[in-house]
Amino acid sequence: MSKKWCMAASMLAVVALTGCANNAYLQAKQRTAPGGELDQQAAAAQRGLEVEKRKQAELQGRQKTVDTEISQNAKRISALQGDLRKQDTQLAAALKKRKITKAQHDQLKRQVEALRGDTQRVELENQGAALSKNAAGDAEKQAQLGKLEERKRALEKSLSAMTAR
Repeated sequence: MSKKWCMAASMLAVVALTGCANNAYLQAKQRTAPGGELDQQAAAAQRGLEVEKRKQAELQGRQKTVDTEISQNAKRISALQGDLRKQDTQLAAALKKRKITKAQHDQLKRQVEALRGDTQRVELENQGAALSKNAAGDAEKQAQLGKLEERKRALEKSLSAMTAR
C-alpha cells in the first residue's frame, strides 16, 4: 500500500506542479496578448509621453516669449541710459554757457541721478530675470520702464525750457 501512496503522491505533485506552471504560462500569455495588460501599460505610457511633450513645447514657447520680453526691456533700458548720458552733457553745457543757474543745474542733476538709479535698479531686475529665466513681474517691469521713460521726457522738457531762455 505504501507503493500506491507513493505513486499517488507523485502523481498529485506532478499535477499540482503542472497546474502552477500552466497558470503562470496562461497569465503571461494573457499579459502579452494584444489588448492585454502590457499593451494597456504601453498605451498609458505613450499618452503620458504625449502630455509631457505638449507641456515641454508649451514651456519652450513661454521661455521664448520671456527671452524676447527680457531683450526688449534691455533695449529700452539701454536707450534710457543713453538719453541720461546726453542729458548730463546738455546740463553741463547749459551751465557752462550760463543758460541755467547753478541751483537749476543741481536740481536737474539730482533728478537725472535719481532717474539713473531707478533705471539701474530695473536693469538689475531685468538681468536677474534673464539669469533665472523667469518673467515673474514682467508686467510690473514694463510699467516701471514706462514711468521711467515718462520721467525722462518730463526732465527733457524741463531742461529744454530752461535752456531756451
